[in-house]
Amino acid sequence: MVSNISWDRIAPAYNFDSLLSASITLFRLTTIKFVDVIRAGMDVTDRDISPSEDYSFANCLFMVVYLILAAFFVMNVFIAFIVDGFNLNRGSSPVDISYNKFHRLVDSRAPREVWFRPPKFRFCRSVRVITESAKFKSFSLGCVALNVIFMLTDHADAVPVVQSFQLYLCMISS
Repeated sequence: MVSNISWDRIAPAYNFDSLLSASITLFRLTTIKFVDVIRAGMDVTDRDISPSEDYSFANCLFMVVYLILAAFFVMNVFIAFIVDGFNLNRGSSPVDISYNKFHRLVDSRAPREVWFRPPKFRFCRSVRVITESAKFKSFSLGCVALNVIFMLTDHADAVPVVQSFQLYLCMISS
């Protein structure tokens, strides 16, 4: 026996009929018990039309997007309060004051002489300039990363081409 379902008989507890009930519904969505609200929202068809199960995907999409945005908003407010509390208390404790004094003392006692003097020979100076450059550091870091990747792919039944390439790469990078 099939009968038409009416909204009057169902009377969902959470709806968007008035501003107060919409606010309560959105608050309920942001709490842990939101599944029943999403299910009731998906059954909404149109005004004066019987509800149909899983009728409106758009309502579900709205509620999921609202859940994500509300979670980000609440998390940002929570983090803002924590960071603000830390900023208000920074430097006011005796430990912070003594740390700042110690830090100023260490900064004032920085070494005054150069530990690594420039080399006298032109070849040594050029090698030092090359090895201290950012391009050389990036290149060497890339070689190490590539070597690590190939060492991770090493296994017992490797193809001879892969084995020879790994051996060649290890010889270059070492």
